Amino acid sequence: MADFSKFVPAFRFPIKWSTNNNTFDDSDKFSKTIGLCVPVDSMRDFINHCEKLLADSSNYKTGKIYDPATKTELENQAVIWINGKGLESKDGQNFYGNINPRKIDVEPNF
Repeated sequence: MADFSKFVPAFRFPIKWSTNNNTFDDSDKFSKTIGLCVPVDSMRDFINHCEKLLADSSNYKTGKIYDPATKTELENQAVIWINGKGLESKDGQNFYGNINPRKIDVEPNF
């Protein structure tokens, strides 16, 4: 089990995320939406964290990505996951949570 007693968060304030019912014209095709709420005071932290993840290929995983130009999934692509935890809303229809990963201390070397 991870030792969170020495946890140093990557962002000053966590990023909030939520899923909701899609209220736009394409709701028959896409029933849900997801939103990220990134505090302005954490934006530079978020960018720096992404650069540090990019600089270390040990963070890369293999996954599928969607290519909107060809409307197909491309397999075996290098991806980086940024995960968060969440809860189900009281109505059971939506979900919400925070993203604030462990701070990476090494500096990217591009």
